[in-house]
Amino acid sequence: MKSILEEVQADLRSAKKRVEVYEDWEKELGSVTRDLADEPEYQLPEPPAMMSAKKYKTTFVEPLISKLKELIRKLLSRIFEQRSYYESRLAQAESYQKRYRQMEQNYNAVKDEVERLKPYAQEDRFLRRVYGDVKITQMVNQKLQQKKDHARLYRNSGYDRDGR
Repeated sequence: MKSILEEVQADLRSAKKRVEVYEDWEKELGSVTRDLADEPEYQLPEPPAMMSAKKYKTTFVEPLISKLKELIRKLLSRIFEQRSYYESRLAQAESYQKRYRQMEQNYNAVKDEVERLKPYAQEDRFLRRVYGDVKITQMVNQKLQQKKDHARLYRNSGYDRDGR
């Protein structure tokens, strides 16, 4: 039970870390947006006088487009990485939830069994105080042996269950 609690706490720490990563991503995305709007490297300058459109395209437009394409590739790569990570963590969380429910059911079953056996344990303690541990152990073993002998006799008696 303790190890599972530690696992859940580790998952909680991991979830907090992911939230912090997403917050960092949000800040970075805001930074990229500002850079795209303000940085001169992402702005097209006015064409100089007497520059042909072809020369302007090769000198200014194509390098800008290649920078933008690289930026988009990086962003998409990070998005897909985060999505994959998120999906794996989601599957792990679902697995933990299922395991937790199973353990909870097992715990409740054991708890019910313990409650059912408490009166017998009290009675056993009382009898062991009155008769002593050795005598009670002998009596229990004798009764178990009688049950085994009875079962063996029943099997070996040739009694047919169909009544024939």
